[in-house]
Amino acid sequence: MIEKIKNTDCSKFWRAKDAGYVGGYYAPYSDDVNDVNGMFDNTVADMMLALADGPITVGLEPPMDFMSYLEGIYDTDKATPVDENEWVRVDHAVLLVGYGEENGVKFWKVQISWGNLWGEEGFFRIKMGSNTAGIESIAEVTDVVQDCQAKDRILDLLRGDDQKPSFLSHKTQGFSG
Repeated sequence: MIEKIKNTDCSKFWRAKDAGYVGGYYAPYSDDVNDVNGMFDNTVADMMLALADGPITVGLEPPMDFMSYLEGIYDTDKATPVDENEWVRVDHAVLLVGYGEENGVKFWKVQISWGNLWGEEGFFRIKMGSNTAGIESIAEVTDVVQDCQAKDRILDLLRGDDQKPSFLSHKTQGFSG
């Protein structure tokens, strides 16, 4: 494995540089930060705008009927109610890649990690604007950048070098090193 990594071009190594929330509780657009009534008003528009720069990460809490999704625009009344507050229960991260409209119903197009045999070849469409299964509650954007130093850090770890890689050199409470 070490040889394979040594021979890998550093352009294959990436990391997140900056990240941030899109709309929702963590990025309210009201001038009054205590005004939670309008906090989700701009979320859909902000998510659409963020998609212009590439895919964004979203979380969802899929109900049981979601597991049998085959095709179409997913919408359900079986989902756990999503409160518009700080802690929205989600248990699955997915990649929001686009949006559209079919027969007057607006939807998000999302890639899931369950393989291309599930749903619409590894994707699903979910109703936009209703926060179905929490899909619009915790959207995040990340700038991904090439990281040529990652190759050296990985090799150091695999070789068991005595010198700690720089990302492990900090001290935290309960960690001695």
